[in-house]
Amino acid sequence: PREIGWGAPGARVVLVCDEAAPPALEALQLHLAAGAQRVVVAGPAAASVPTYVCGVNERTLSFQTPVLAAGCAAGGCCAPLLQLLEEGPGVEAASLSIVCSNSVAQKAVDGPVPPGETWRVGRGARQNIIPAPSTAAHTVEQAVPKLSGRLSSSAFLVPTACVCAADITARLRTPTPLPKLIGLAERAAATRLRGVLGVTAEPLVSADFLGDARSCVLDAEACIALPAGGAPAAPATTIKLVCWFDETSALAHRSLDLACAAHAAARSPFAVLMRSATALGALPAPGKEADRDAQRQRPLSQP
Repeated sequence: PREIGWGAPGARVVLVCDEAAPPALEALQLHLAAGAQRVVVAGPAAASVPTYVCGVNERTLSFQTPVLAAGCAAGGCCAPLLQLLEEGPGVEAASLSIVCSNSVAQKAVDGPVPPGETWRVGRGARQNIIPAPSTAAHTVEQAVPKLSGRLSSSAFLVPTACVCAADITARLRTPTPLPKLIGLAERAAATRLRGVLGVTAEPLVSADFLGDARSCVLDAEACIALPAGGAPAAPATTIKLVCWFDETSALAHRSLDLACAAHAAARSPFAVLMRSATALGALPAPGKEADRDAQRQRPLSQP
């Protein structure tokens, strides 16, 4: 990277997009030595690289942070909802189960296992549901430090081409009716998390969310309060929230949003106080927001 010479063409923000292992801070700093002002990893990075999830903590981004990461798409899906829960009834503990579509790192058929990996890594992606580790909890804890030590996450790789689901099982500090929590998400989706969070009550499936740019779409009909069988409006201490996200589309859009936020922070000695993408004109003018949001939220499988 040091020999690229980012300064010559005037590149200010460099997006690092790679499916390989999370890059180390030292490797990313080489882009700074090559003339870049900011380096944004479009995905998870090493633990020494701070993670900023758009809609959660990007407003705290400072001009003193030249290297940052967007975190994994699963973490970007869960973080906005968990932050809402923490700000509301409070979260004692939560388990994040991510149902992931096939990735480029998987094998089409059973094959040899790389050194240090488990046998499951070598199993064919098209024939199996494969348990796997997940970095979702780590991404959420970096974006919402108050939740550190209270989250765990795991994943299941399933033979679908795209779109993932997140099952968030949370134990609340204050018993709260599920309809109230869904209403909390709806209000946030219409205001401060517009374009990041969505809520649907339609009977949709994974293919209906292909190309959806939002980080998280809460499936109101699939959410349940535990124990099941109680009155719908009864306060619940344990809830299950089901969310959808197109991992490719969502992460691409949030990485661009974060790049805009990093660019804005580089121009100011203060923290980013508003959605930088809006400030830089990457989002439409107020008169055009409704049209753009309607197009974004329409599943590509529907006319």
